[in-house]
Parts: sequence; structure tokens; C-alpha cells
Amino acid sequence: KLVDSVVLLTGTPSPQGYIDLWSQMYLLDYGERLGRTKTAFLNRFYRKSNYNTMYSQYELMPGMDKVIQHKIGDVCLTMQSEDYLELPERVYLNVPVSLPETCREMYKELQRQLLVELESGETITTPNAAGLNNKLLQMCNGAVYTTDGEYTVIHDEKIEALKELLEDNPNENILVAYHFKSDKERLLQAFPFAVELDKKGTAVDDWNAGKIRLLLAHPQSAGHGLNLQRGGSVVVYFGLSWSLETYQQFNKRLHRQGQ
Repeated sequence: KLVDSVVLLTGTPSPQGYIDLWSQMYLLDYGERLGRTKTAFLNRFYRKSNYNTMYSQYELMPGMDKVIQHKIGDVCLTMQSEDYLELPERVYLNVPVSLPETCREMYKELQRQLLVELESGETITTPNAAGLNNKLLQMCNGAVYTTDGEYTVIHDEKIEALKELLEDNPNENILVAYHFKSDKERLLQAFPFAVELDKKGTAVDDWNAGKIRLLLAHPQSAGHGLNLQRGGSVVVYFGLSWSLETYQQFNKRLHRQGQ
């Protein structure tokens, strides 16, 4: 026995639903409450849905949310931030960005056929649903990776939209979330004054001192453990990921005490 006790702390215990709780509880009780394996947990509390999809999907059986809450209640405590912290209200603003007509047609073609030819003559193919989702996200952001690992720029609509946001908020430092390496490279080219938040977090002090106008960060590497609330109050998503937890955690880098 290496430790006497274990305490888990998280701001997002179940962003995708109760299914996220199993691994956390296993660290606490080795499966005593929710099952010793993920499969056992799913078989007990969930049922499969959407059998026609490429990946198995599960939905919580009726009433099982109460059962799970009861089983873990003796070792879990929930504290809502709004009950203890005074934070400014978050304001969400959706900025529509329209794809050019040619890109919109390529998007639809790739979605239907899993294959499309770009205007440059290069062919984009994807073997499965996961790959298709990534390619479609890339097309929305403006650059698509080809088979040789390079990418082709097909539009700059989001770049132009970000320029407008900067012009409309001249006194705001802005934290930009990017999803693909191509996004970061194009952003650094379009905004030479932008600073990349590297894995070591060396730009954190300058950001919190108000010295960085545009900070680029990947939510998966910057979504936990960083206090960025003193450098700005605006987050812009150049591209979204599929993870709700990543989205929520990245937002909380700014929406913290001291904001």
C-alpha cells in the first residue's frame, strides 16, 4: 500500500454524461461501486443505441442516474462554483462564417462520397467516420491535410473573421483556441504579433501582465492548471474539438477568480 488516501478534484466530473465517472471512481475504490471493468459498468447501467453507426453508442437506462448517484454518494461531494465564487457572467457570441460556394460544394461532396478533388487537383480521401469528421473540420477552418502530411489552404474566411474581431475589440487581449497544426501556422503567418503558448507555459507571465495581444493555445495542452484570467477576458475558437470537457476546461482558464 503506497498511500493512505486518495482525493480527486475536478471541475468537470461528467461533461459527456455519467459514463465519464467510471474511471474516476475506479481510482478511488478499484471498482467496488461501479464495477471492476468499463464493460461491466456499461452492461449494468447502459444500453446500446444507434446500431447502424460505425462506433457503439450507449444511453443511460431510465432511473440509473439515481442509482449511480446513490452508489457514489458516500465518497463524493459536489460544490457549485456559483455558491462560493463571485464571477462575472459569461457571454457567448456566435460569429457566423460562411464557406465560399466552391468550398461548400467540396464539403458536401466529401461528406457524401468520402472523397473529393480540390481546386489544386489534389484528391482528399478518408477511410472512416472519424477521419471524415477531421477532414470536414479542416475544411471549415480553411486548410485540408493531404496524404503526404502537408496541407492545402482552400479559404481564409476564419482568418478574416478574426481580423474583424480584433478591430472591433481594440482594447482587448484575446486568447485563441486552435485545433490543427495548420491552424496555428496560418494564424502566426496572418498575425505576426501573435504568441504561441508552448507546453512549458513560458508565455503565461507576459499574458497575465497584459503584454500579449493575441495568444494562441491548443485546448488539450492548455486546458488544465493554467491561470490566465489576468491577461484578458475574451476567448475565440478558431476551430472546435468534439470534447465538451476540453471546451469547458479551456474556457475556465479565463473564467476564474480575479477575472
